[in-house]
Amino acid sequence: IHRLDNNITLSTNPDNYSYSLTTPEIHSTAALKHTPHLFVRRATQRVHFNGCCFLVRYDGNSAGLDDNNFLRVY
Repeated sequence: IHRLDNNITLSTNPDNYSYSLTTPEIHSTAALKHTPHLFVRRATQRVHFNGCCFLVRYDGNSAGLDDNNFLRVY
């Protein structure tokens, strides 16, 4: 789906069980097969989850949960 008037693009891939959503403010992708992940970005704010690690980035600072569910600040 692509709407020029709203600048919204949504695409899906049934083979990879994935989607991609792009708007003027947000970019988001997710997949369940080959490289399982969830990613959302808005300006300098990002959230990423790859099935075992959760990471949040904000203005160059990063923090997240590692494989052992310990909070890590990068």
